[in-house]
Amino acid sequence: MSEFYFIRHGETDWNRQGRWQGTTDTDLNETGRAQAAAAIPKLSGIGLTRIITSPMKRCIQTLEIFNKELGLPVSEHENLRERCFGKLNGKHRDEIGDIEEQDHELHGIEYLSAVKQRATAVIEAAFIQYPDDKILFVSHGGVFRAVHTHFCGENVSTGNAIPYRFLQENGVWQALPL
Repeated sequence: MSEFYFIRHGETDWNRQGRWQGTTDTDLNETGRAQAAAAIPKLSGIGLTRIITSPMKRCIQTLEIFNKELGLPVSEHENLRERCFGKLNGKHRDEIGDIEEQDHELHGIEYLSAVKQRATAVIEAAFIQYPDDKILFVSHGGVFRAVHTHFCGENVSTGNAIPYRFLQENGVWQALPL
């Protein structure tokens, strides 16, 4: 059996406004801070031993809130940063529609397959580096979709600050919200 935990950062103003954030380094808003605090009871009793996070502010701010209670060692990894949406960073979702239908080369959009490759490499390396740890990864919505696609075979999204347990049993992965 293998497992790890994943949480997307809390809400930002751009999340609330429906903007593609991508690599724009935005702060949590009041709702995002409350969401991070609300995750504490869900994360407290599962025996986490380590946090690996995206270096972007919204992730750091999220983990700082719940890690006051958990007190876990934290390391940052650049490959957990959000997907780059290029020229579409900051645009409203209603304005451009489905990001996958956009011309990735024209707009400078990072392919989901590239996000999947870099983010899952971090997770798989952590399995080797910390074989006895229960690790929480703090990252982004685009990274969650890439990781979920890789491990579970489905491209699904998650809300802000909802912790997930990824669990492998009999060679099959599933992701369940806590």
